[in-house]
Amino acid sequence: MKRMDNSYPDLVIALGGGSVIDAAKAVIFALAQTRPDAHREPPCFVAIPPPAAPALRSPPFQW
Repeated sequence: MKRMDNSYPDLVIALGGGSVIDAAKAVIFALAQTRPDAHREPPCFVAIPPPAAPALRSPPFQW
């Protein structure tokens, strides 16, 4: 949060699982609560979850 004191991000990207995504959402919420310029929209949010683990271990489909 200290790095974002001087600038307001346009985008927050969460690259990881549920905890990472929740932490990114908490950052967006904290930014919205601590900024005096309340008229500003919150940053865009992009979540990129990891691939499902069972899908990585399954053999390819064959006829």
